[in-house]
Amino acid sequence: MTARSTQTNEAARTSAFLPLLAAIDGPITLVEVGTSAGLCLYPDRYAIAYDDRPPLVDSPVEIPVATAGPVPIPDRVPEIVVRVGIDLHPLDVADPEDVAWLRACIWPEHEARRRRLRGCELQLNRL
Repeated sequence: MTARSTQTNEAARTSAFLPLLAAIDGPITLVEVGTSAGLCLYPDRYAIAYDDRPPLVDSPVEIPVATAGPVPIPDRVPEIVVRVGIDLHPLDVADPEDVAWLRACIWPEHEARRRRLRGCELQLNRL
């Protein structure tokens, strides 16, 4: 604890703002402050399935979402041309020690989050 601070980076958060980003015409510059490992900079590269609809992309990161009310379900992924992550202590999903720390910050019973993190490692390391 003297060398690191808690880093709770969760790719599933992207499902909340993907519908808004998908509604924007044209290319997007995505900026995240407090980015940790930058997992939320890739909403267009995760298999987000709203209400059991098929996801728009194939990805090892699977995010099922149940909606309620008038949620605009995206029919396309946004064109993200620039991704900027700002963090005082950024983590790197290609660094085994950083990934071990991200895993350590996941509650033991949150197995879905652990699977998503593994999927993020696979997805982002092949970019």
